[in-house]
Amino acid sequence: MLKIKFIFIICLLFISFSGKSFGQIINVQSYMFQKHKNGVNLQLSGAGTYKRGNVDYQKLIFEGIFTYKIKNHKFLLFGGYNYAEKSGESFFYNYKEHGRYRYKFNKLLYLEVFAQHEHNKFKRLTLRALIGAGPSISVELSNKLNFIFGTSFMSTYLKYSESDSENDYSDSGEYYNYNRINTYLMLRAQLQKKLSLVFTFYYQPEIINFNNFLFLGKSELTVSINKILGINFSYSIEYNSTPPQTVEKTEHCLLVSLSFDLSPLIN
Repeated sequence: MLKIKFIFIICLLFISFSGKSFGQIINVQSYMFQKHKNGVNLQLSGAGTYKRGNVDYQKLIFEGIFTYKIKNHKFLLFGGYNYAEKSGESFFYNYKEHGRYRYKFNKLLYLEVFAQHEHNKFKRLTLRALIGAGPSISVELSNKLNFIFGTSFMSTYLKYSESDSENDYSDSGEYYNYNRINTYLMLRAQLQKKLSLVFTFYYQPEIINFNNFLFLGKSELTVSINKILGINFSYSIEYNSTPPQTVEKTEHCLLVSLSFDLSPLIN
């Protein structure tokens, strides 16, 4: 009973933080297919930049992952916050939350259900909300190498930001609803005991118009310092064929961050 109360409190705190605080495709597959024991798992990661001189600049990136596994059921909550400021003025601000449930039928076949919310000032997204469901397949080629393939139906709702005193957009305040096919492929390799490499690719075309699509390619190298502390190196490229006005179609991101796995302290 005490453990159930603890899990409930963690969920409330996690959701509260995420809602107040952080690409359009949120990649959580590397967390979903980690081999967790039954119970609670909590991972945090963060990165920051602080600069003073010719240009005053600060940037903060924070992400948290909460998972709960019981037998063939696995629940995941993700929250992310990204904020940047130059010369005292905010120019980059977004937050996002993602929830996912996965049921394991056997070693090969899984079912996933997910929902997501996002606000992204930089990409002119006042709101992006989606819900989806579909099967996935996990194949272990060896003890150190496996790949996962998944596909699902996904319904997405978008609202673009309004015009302001400095910018007048032709698509200001517009609403859009897209039904997409969400397809992903992930390859995971355990190079050494404390070194892992993950490649993930997402392709999300609109069902009635394949020229309208989202794409994400991401590579992640993780070095485990000990059971709690790790260093993550990641590079991603994201493409949106039909972005809001003034937003670039292609985005690249190179990130180095620290990660903290608090599971050993909880279980």
